[in-house]
Amino acid sequence: MNLNCKNCGTELRGEYCHKCGQKLITKRITVKELTKQFLSSFFNTENGLIYTLISLITKPHKVVHDYINGNTVRYTNPARFAFFTFAIIGFLTIKLGLLDQDISSFNELTDMNNNETAKTAQAYYVDSIKDFLSIFSFLAIFFYSFVARLLWRRFNYAEHMVLQLYCSSLGSIASFLILIFVAGRSDLIFLQYLITLLIYITIYFSVFRNNIILTTIKSIISYALGSLLLIISTGILFGIVTVVKLFFGSSF
Repeated sequence: MNLNCKNCGTELRGEYCHKCGQKLITKRITVKELTKQFLSSFFNTENGLIYTLISLITKPHKVVHDYINGNTVRYTNPARFAFFTFAIIGFLTIKLGLLDQDISSFNELTDMNNNETAKTAQAYYVDSIKDFLSIFSFLAIFFYSFVARLLWRRFNYAEHMVLQLYCSSLGSIASFLILIFVAGRSDLIFLQYLITLLIYITIYFSVFRNNIILTTIKSIISYALGSLLLIISTGILFGIVTVVKLFFGSSF
């Protein structure tokens, strides 16, 4: 009996549709099958999230070059990988109170606790970030990619976004793990930024194979300018929102 693809209607010649790639499914969906598919997206030994994560840690240059050169089946899509990473890390950071401890350590280090106006504005800013933490993480990708494109001309902007999505995902994981141990310690707060920067340097050096000193300098510039552009843009956005709220009678 001839079977047709349930997605595009093309007559099937095998397990997968040769036109759209839809897999042949003849059985009804069950809870067991849904659970299997969900776990497979994480632990699939060929292209699951865990496989992609391990590959990024052990051979980031291969993952980036493979994906950019079209060998995409072996790895989780960079945007999907970043989405899961940012969502999970963001949720845990907020629920465990690590973000509040991190802000508290920053205030202690910069003596902001003595400035009530700054603390009030910061509290409003941080509360807004909590609601859209994953979105801010994604927004940062555009700025980091823009600056990196200016410094490393070998990749186009889209290719730099692939690199940044993977790179920022690893950075957020490392920053979270470090934050668990240094939260509340203002004297050690710099470690999470240092480790993140080291990851950037390592991956950029692995991918582009430039002189290590030049790579370090470019990585620092890219990370610093990207972060500055993000802060400026979000600051302007929140400034506009704040003015609008105050105009209509709201306050912090």
